[in-house]
Amino acid sequence: MQTNTFRTGLLAAAMVFALAACNQQSVSGGASSPAASSPATASAASGPAAASASAPAAASDVLAGMTEQQKASYLIGYLQGRQLGEANAILDFDQATLIKGLQAGMASQPLPVSDEEANNILQQYHTAQMGKLAIRQLEEGKAFLEANKAKEGVKTTPSGLQYSVKTEGTGKQPNAKSTVTVHYEGRLLDGTVFDSSIKRGEPVTFKLDGVIKGWTEGLQLMKEGGEYTLYIPAELAYGDKGNPSIPPNSVLVFDVKLIKVQ
Repeated sequence: MQTNTFRTGLLAAAMVFALAACNQQSVSGGASSPAASSPATASAASGPAAASASAPAAASDVLAGMTEQQKASYLIGYLQGRQLGEANAILDFDQATLIKGLQAGMASQPLPVSDEEANNILQQYHTAQMGKLAIRQLEEGKAFLEANKAKEGVKTTPSGLQYSVKTEGTGKQPNAKSTVTVHYEGRLLDGTVFDSSIKRGEPVTFKLDGVIKGWTEGLQLMKEGGEYTLYIPAELAYGDKGNPSIPPNSVLVFDVKLIKVQ
C-alpha cells in the first residue's frame, strides 16, 4: 500500500514539475532544442540560490529574525509554491482545495480514494487540461500567423514558415546536410524566452538534418553573417505534443544569427 501511495505522489509531482519546467529546457540537443526536435540547454538556475537571486533585495527582510529551521521551511514552501504557481497556468488548480490537500498530506491523513482511483483522476484531469491548452494554442497560433504575414518585411514560404530579414549575410549558404554555428533566442508568442544561446554567451553548433523542420528550412534561406527572425508554425516545430518547455501547438519565434557553415 505504501508503494502505491508513493507512486500516486510521484504522478502528482510529475504533473506539476513537468509543466513547471517550462523555461528550463533547450533547443540544440536537449529536450527542447531545434536539434533533435530544438537548439540548446537551458541556463535557468534552480533552488534557493535562484530564488534569492531573482527576488528584490528587500525580500531578505522576510527571513530576518527567523531561526535556521524557519528559514529553510520558508524557502522550501516558497520554491514548491512557485512551481505550483507556474503549473497553475495549465492545470488551473482550485487554490483553497489545493491547500487543504497539502495540509491533509502533511498531517499524514489517509488518502480519501484508492491509489488507483487517485492515479486515474490525476491522469484524466491532466489529459483534459492539456487538450484545452492545445486547442487554445492552435487558435492563437493561427491568428498570430495570419496577422503576421501581412506585416511589412515578413515573407511566407510554401510550407507556412514565416521570416523577416534583419541583416542579409554575404558568406556561405547551408544545405539540409550542413553543420552550422549560430546564436539564437527562442520565444513563445507571449514573449517567454524558453532558450537563448545569447544569454549563455556561447553559440551553438549542430547539423541541420537533426533539428525541427522550421530550422532546417529557415537556416537554408540564410548566408553566413545573416540575421533573421523565424516564425515557425507548430507543424514545423513540436506539433501537438510540445515538450517540457514548449506547450502543444505552439508557434515559435526565433532570432537567429548564422555565424558559420561547415
